Amino acid sequence: MSDQQSAPEAPAAAPEPAPSRQRRTGFFVLYAGCLAIAGAYGLTLLLPAYVKSTGGNEADAGLVYWCGAIGAVGSLVMAGRLAQRIGPSIAAAIGSGCYAVATLAISLTAYQPVVLGAGVLLGTGWALFFTAAPIVISSWVEPEKRGFYFLVLAGFNALGMGITPVIGNRLVGSGVEYRTVFGLAAALSVASVVAFVILVRGNNRSEERRENGTATREGSVLGPIREVLTSPAWPFLLMVLLGACVFTAMNTYQTTFADSRGLDSAYFFISYTAGVIIPRFTVSKWISNGDPARTSAMLLAGMCAALIIFLFVGDNVAVYSISSALLGVTYGLVYPLIQAQAANKVSADLRHWALWYFSLAYFIGVYGFPLIGGWIIVAGSYQVLTVVLLVIAAAELLMAIWVLSGRVPAKQQAQQTQQQ
Repeated sequence: MSDQQSAPEAPAAAPEPAPSRQRRTGFFVLYAGCLAIAGAYGLTLLLPAYVKSTGGNEADAGLVYWCGAIGAVGSLVMAGRLAQRIGPSIAAAIGSGCYAVATLAISLTAYQPVVLGAGVLLGTGWALFFTAAPIVISSWVEPEKRGFYFLVLAGFNALGMGITPVIGNRLVGSGVEYRTVFGLAAALSVASVVAFVILVRGNNRSEERRENGTATREGSVLGPIREVLTSPAWPFLLMVLLGACVFTAMNTYQTTFADSRGLDSAYFFISYTAGVIIPRFTVSKWISNGDPARTSAMLLAGMCAALIIFLFVGDNVAVYSISSALLGVTYGLVYPLIQAQAANKVSADLRHWALWYFSLAYFIGVYGFPLIGGWIIVAGSYQVLTVVLLVIAAAELLMAIWVLSGRVPAKQQAQQTQQQ
């Protein structure tokens, strides 16, 4: 579930400029494919409601996501080598294909072993796409321009994830079966596959392979794990894990939460999506020019405030929308700041692996925490889950304050940055 993200990228060889019309067409197809798979991802946020409609509960839905964590971790381990061997466009197409198979399987049967297997494919597909798509962009544009194109990518991802749950809920409310909605997710995934296959037929594949050529040359699939986890980047790996837990729980169980309060989850998804997208295209440049540690702490304080407001939502639509928008603004802006700090706190030879572990921590949170969240809802309530999420967000805030105070080993950081 991710919305804002760019995967670790390999050191870039200078790309050869392509004709502008070809480049514009390529980006149009690329972003169309990203929007399609993000839309499919958004429809899978209806999974908890679908599981409940078949006699299950939130914990059962969480188990499906837990299976997704297994697929995501496995996918990340192989993604770099796969993208190097066959090119990131093909890797992204395979990821979308996995998502298509998974959502099609869910649309055909509610048999638990099949749905759990589909969960593995959901995690595999999304993680593979998440890793490969930014590498495609990296191969097409100069390093100084990548930030803008990654921003647009994140915008399309957030748009797809935010709009399709609203459409899906509207379809279900009008009498359409959940299985049909997941069939629509499969169709969107196939559209994404087609888009990336079109890219493969273009003229950019040699650039893609050159761009990713050094990304996985290390012998171990886990890379220099000790060096990364003892570097000044480690607090940011923990912070992204904590933030991913908040993000995934608030999005995954939003439909069933809204139903329990007599609210329309469309208010959450529209407000949250607007909160993510609008600031990214208006104030993100100003935010990025400030002190990242201080700004991160301020944004995380805002995220805690959003969760506090959420505790008092009741059935009030205005409060529900305000808290949702504030959560979108704060999480949407703090994620790339944390990612940038993780990359900047290590030497150049560790940067790829720091970002790889950053993605790994993110996916463990996104697909692993829904199982815990489901248990909390079943054993307690949505209110208890919100309190737990507030504690998690507060822990992330304390970690940001700790980083801001300079308690991350300054000597080690200086030694690392001198090598950059």
